Amino acid sequence: MVCFRAYVLWTMLQQMCRAAGLGDEPRRVLEELGRIKVVDVVVATRDGTQIRRRCATRPDEHQGILLHRLGLNLPSNLPVTDEKPTEM
Repeated sequence: MVCFRAYVLWTMLQQMCRAAGLGDEPRRVLEELGRIKVVDVVVATRDGTQIRRRCATRPDEHQGILLHRLGLNLPSNLPVTDEKPTEM
């Protein structure tokens, strides 16, 4: 069942790429969009609770064009930042 779903999603992405005039190589689109990073920022408060906020890096020019041509948007409730996450 998992393989079938993966095949269906792959075929749908391939059709979306063709319709958007991006050729039929969804692997390249996935590689480009895969560089958009999503991180969880967790801050502990004095009373022991945690504040958790999910953030995404701002798509670069090429990623923005791909998203626009495919008719996709990042979720509106996801804050976007120009900062690159630091590695620990």
